[in-house]
Amino acid sequence: MTASFFSHLQTLLKERAQEILEREQLNRSTLHLYAIGACWVAFEKSAYLLSCLYEDAYPSVVRQDSSALPIVIDGLTAEELPLVTQGRNLHMGDRSHLAIPITACNNTAYLKWRQELIEEVG
Repeated sequence: MTASFFSHLQTLLKERAQEILEREQLNRSTLHLYAIGACWVAFEKSAYLLSCLYEDAYPSVVRQDSSALPIVIDGLTAEELPLVTQGRNLHMGDRSHLAIPITACNNTAYLKWRQELIEEVG
């Protein structure tokens, strides 16, 4: 991931973090992806769902600032997107948000995955 990616990610979080994290808190069965340049990024439960669907997923943890709670993210390039979306219904909210209905998220598995990832990153 490039410095440009992280700059765009910080802008997205600054502008839409509350909306995105509220959506993820209620999320049960949708992979939400957000466009950042030539990449698509998923947060929290959507990041978990992406990691379940895509074997080359590489989740990470970011913080908006030093006092903020960690946010789990995962992403893929525009070239990789068809590997995840093939044969699935896609809902484009706007050009920067893609919603893909999938099997319901197992909340217990998600919480365990999230905690392990945060502990691993430190």
